[in-house]
Amino acid sequence: MKKLITSLCCSCLLAVAALAGAQDQADKKDKAKEVKVTGCVAAGTDAGHFMLEKATMADKKDGAPMSYALTGGTLKPHVGHKVEVTGTWDQKKPAMAADKAAGAAPALKVKSVNMISATCD
Repeated sequence: MKKLITSLCCSCLLAVAALAGAQDQADKKDKAKEVKVTGCVAAGTDAGHFMLEKATMADKKDGAPMSYALTGGTLKPHVGHKVEVTGTWDQKKPAMAADKAAGAAPALKVKSVNMISATCD
C-alpha cells in the first residue's frame, strides 16, 4: 500500500513538472516570434541607447502608443525618423537599464529598420 501511494505521488509530481516545462517552452516560442512595431526613434539619455516612442504594433491597430527600448541594429541614423522596426522581444535585461529613459520599457532586439518618414509627426 505504501508503495502504491508513493508511486502515485511520484507520478503526479512528474506530470506537474512536464506541464510546467511545456508551458515554459510555449512562452519562449511566443517571445521569440518576430514582431513589427512602428514609431519614432529617439536617443536615450545614455550614448548609444535608443527608444522607439509613440509606437504601435503592426497587428494591433487599436492599441495605445507605447515606448520600447531598442537593442542592436543601426539606429543612430534614424533618430527623429518614423520607422518600422522588425525584431524579437529581448529575453535579457535591456543593456540600457541604466538609461533613465528606458525605465521599465519592454526591450526589442532589432533585426531590421525600415524608414517610413524623415520626420516624426
